[in-house]
Amino acid sequence: MRWIIVLLFFVNSLSAQFTYSGYMYSANGGAAINVPVKLYKRTTTTTGNNSTTVKVYRTHNGTGATTQYSTYPSTRSEMDRCFNTSYSHTSLWSTTTMSGNSSLNFGTYSTLTSAGASVPSSGDYYATEVSFTFTPAETGTYSFGMTSDDGSDLWLVNTGSIIEYYGGKGVGTYKYGSVSLTAGTSYTFIARMQEYSGGDGLYLIWRRPSQSAHSYQSSEVGTVTTTTSSWTLDATAYTNSSGYYAFSRTTTASTQWYIQVDVPTRIQAYTSTDIQTVSNIILGKSTVNGLSYHRFDVNDDGRLNIADKYYVAARKSGRFTRWRLASDVRIFTAAQYNTISSSTGNVRTTYPGVATFSTSTLTSGGTLNLYLIAPGYSGAVTY
Repeated sequence: MRWIIVLLFFVNSLSAQFTYSGYMYSANGGAAINVPVKLYKRTTTTTGNNSTTVKVYRTHNGTGATTQYSTYPSTRSEMDRCFNTSYSHTSLWSTTTMSGNSSLNFGTYSTLTSAGASVPSSGDYYATEVSFTFTPAETGTYSFGMTSDDGSDLWLVNTGSIIEYYGGKGVGTYKYGSVSLTAGTSYTFIARMQEYSGGDGLYLIWRRPSQSAHSYQSSEVGTVTTTTSSWTLDATAYTNSSGYYAFSRTTTASTQWYIQVDVPTRIQAYTSTDIQTVSNIILGKSTVNGLSYHRFDVNDDGRLNIADKYYVAARKSGRFTRWRLASDVRIFTAAQYNTISSSTGNVRTTYPGVATFSTSTLTSGGTLNLYLIAPGYSGAVTY
């Protein structure tokens, strides 16, 4: 029978090393050597559908009139007038949904019309308001960059202004602003652009905390879909002569990990010393504690007597190849082992060992020590 230890945990770092280590001890004495410890991983990916909502406004009465507001707004309050229909020179012209590749990355109004928007005055005297959901892939400070022809701004709803870039100008030089965001949390952004006459355009780019360059990254824009890959084996570490194992793997915020240990099969034969040790326990020549029952109550009757000696001797002679009920190897935490070994009585029912061991959520850099018990053996067991 194979027993399995599974340690499931999640790592929330951005781009770093996942490290984990520990020892496998043999409760029969010495270290559990050459035990394979397997590291599995899966990746959870959140992808936006890149959808944005675009409102197009006709401004300056569609003629370039400047009696209600200036040609080129220089403040946010002046910019707001281009989107405020209480001013008679501002009117909502069209509303549509389109890809952010068009609404947040265009160098001419024809990009908007090709994506389904209606733009007045052949691309003069108009403004766009682009609302979109933004779900960051990482936690930390995001840097946003914006360039436009003419004025533009970027607003994070419930937080405030990120970029204000007003005045008459052409597309080219970027203005930057930053904001702290949390991975997996959906935020609502509003990007606006105002065009008086001549050329037009709007470009929005950003840089994640782990990145060195700005770009438009469509996977963080729009309604999100979360996809989780299947678990795959990433690495296997074998315990050394001290029973020690360790992992150090590159990880990201979207990577989840668990460690699995398939309890090894003991490979050595029984000896006369094994029989003599259980005899000494039966004859009262050795002190009995809780560990004695875990090691030598091989017939599972809750007692240490001549029947257990017979079972060990019979297995040594090849009469049978496995115990009646007990497994060849059992697994215990360090706390369980310490309690068992310090007990003066039989605690096998309380601490029977487990087929699967699972921790609560672990973090990188942790340590876990486990004990293996091989019933019937007096000394160290070879795996």
